[in-house]
Amino acid sequence: MKTLKIKPRISTALLLFLFTFLTAALYCVWLYLDKVKMYPYRIQRPVFMVLLYQQKTLILGGYWENEMIDQYYGDVVTLSENHRLNFYLAMILNQDPQGHQALELVNIMGHDRRNFLLFLSQLSNSSQWIQLSNEGKRKVDFWAKELAKLNNYRLDEFQK
Repeated sequence: MKTLKIKPRISTALLLFLFTFLTAALYCVWLYLDKVKMYPYRIQRPVFMVLLYQQKTLILGGYWENEMIDQYYGDVVTLSENHRLNFYLAMILNQDPQGHQALELVNIMGHDRRNFLLFLSQLSNSSQWIQLSNEGKRKVDFWAKELAKLNNYRLDEFQK
């Protein structure tokens, strides 16, 4: 009597799912290591969540700035000023400086705007400046100028 041997086959759909899952996992690791690791530990999770949601909205559509607002008011607002300033820095480095997201960011900054301007003006003397790309440095300069205009400050007041 012969027994039938059935060879297990992995379906194409399962392979596609595994490939997609692994690709997404690797992307999340890259996103964390490349874009989030440079910030203080306490804000890494909120920054990561905003950036992940930002990538999701590129694919599926939607408004990622809602996630930025949720993360800010959910976690970041109660943290120290240094943590909040680093959160703002992460947001300006990862968005269009002239988009409507910029208006939302300025709104959540509130009373931290002056201190953030001071933070940006002192950034070029810090170790974080070295980690920034040329594009990141341009965004920091742009935001420093725009915040100074918005608050009627002269940049040279901060660059002493």
